[in-house]
Amino acid sequence: MAKYQFSEDAIKDINEICDYLAKNNPRSASNLFDAIRQKCKLLSNFPNLGKSYTEIRPNLRVFFSQRLYYFLLCS
Repeated sequence: MAKYQFSEDAIKDINEICDYLAKNNPRSASNLFDAIRQKCKLLSNFPNLGKSYTEIRPNLRVFFSQRLYYFLLCS
């Protein structure tokens, strides 16, 4: 299984989003966090699933699912 790692900024952003959602709907916040982890695992195992945006940044792939964009830098 391939590995993935969140940047410190990504962790901060995810935590802020989940904290905001949890105020009104804790289950929604938990579901979002789980969905993000699942998509990151999928993209780390199959990095060519996403669209390439190398013109913006080398090795940048973007994957859209359920109203969210997932950005992955492949090494």
